[in-house]
Amino acid sequence: MTRYRDGPGRDLTDVLFEARVQDVKWGCKYADGRVRVEAMIDIVAQRGPAFGGANAQVPFFVAVIDGAQNIIAKKNFDSEIEFRDGRRRAGVREEIDQTVFLQEGEHGPEYEIIVGLQVTEQQLQQNRGQRY
Repeated sequence: MTRYRDGPGRDLTDVLFEARVQDVKWGCKYADGRVRVEAMIDIVAQRGPAFGGANAQVPFFVAVIDGAQNIIAKKNFDSEIEFRDGRRRAGVREEIDQTVFLQEGEHGPEYEIIVGLQVTEQQLQQNRGQRY
C-alpha cells in the first residue's frame, strides 16, 4: 500500500509511506463447536519523501472465508508504526485472537483466514493499474 500526501500529486515526491504485510503466523485450536485462531502479523513500512511525522497509521484486516470464497466475518484494525530516531524503515507485530463459531456439521478446515492491508477505493484502483 502506498499512502500519498493530500492533493493531486502521485509521484515519488508525494509518497508519505509504503507499507506491506511482511509475515503472518497463526495457529488454530478446536473446542466446543468453535475454532480459536491466534495470529501474529508483521507489518513493515518505509517512509517516503513527503513524510514529516514520527508514526504511520496502517489499516489492516483479518477475515474468515468459506470454501466458496465468501467472507463470513471480517474485522478491521489500525496498526501504528513508529519510525524511531528518524529511521527510514520500521515495523510492528500485531497479535490477533479471533474465534469462529461453527454450525452443526461444519468443520474448521472448511474455512480460511486471510489477512491484508485495508486500502481505499483510490488505492485499489492504483494497485490494479500498476504493472509488475
